[in-house]
Amino acid sequence: MPNRKRMREPVIPELDAETFLLWESKQHERHELHHGFVVAFAGGTLDNDRIAHHLRTAFDALFPAPCRSHGSDVKVQIDASTVYSPDATVVCVEMSGNATVIDRPRVAAEVLSPSTRAYDIAAYRDRHACGRRTLIDADERRRADRTRGGRAYD
Repeated sequence: MPNRKRMREPVIPELDAETFLLWESKQHERHELHHGFVVAFAGGTLDNDRIAHHLRTAFDALFPAPCRSHGSDVKVQIDASTVYSPDATVVCVEMSGNATVIDRPRVAAEVLSPSTRAYDIAAYRDRHACGRRTLIDADERRRADRTRGGRAYD
C-alpha cells in the first residue's frame, strides 16, 4: 500500500473580535463570534424577518431620537471575544453612518427559530453589555427579557 498522507480537518483558531471582524468582512457568508469561536450565521425565515421588522418599528416608536433601531446587518461587540448579529437593536448614541459594529446597545432582540433556539438562549445569558436582552419565541408566542443587571422577567 502506498504511503498516503492523512488529511486533517481544517482547524479554525480562536479569534479576538478585531481579527474576526476583519476576516468576516471578506466572507460571502455571515458569521458570529462566540467566546473566540466562529459560528456560521443561520439564515432566517419569512416569519422571523416579519417579526424582526415589527420589533424595529415598535422600537422606533418607543425610543425617540437620538435612539435608532437596527437590524441583523449591524453587529454587536460584547467583549474582546464575542460579536453577534441580533435581529433588532436599539442604540441611543450618535454613531457614524458607516459603522458596522455597535457596543453597549440599549436593547438587543433575537427572534428564536427551531434550528438556533438552544444556541440563542444559551448565548443571551452572558451578553451583559446590552441594557436589555429580549428573546421572542414565535412558536410558543412568548417573550423573555433580561436586564443588564441580570434580572429576568416575562
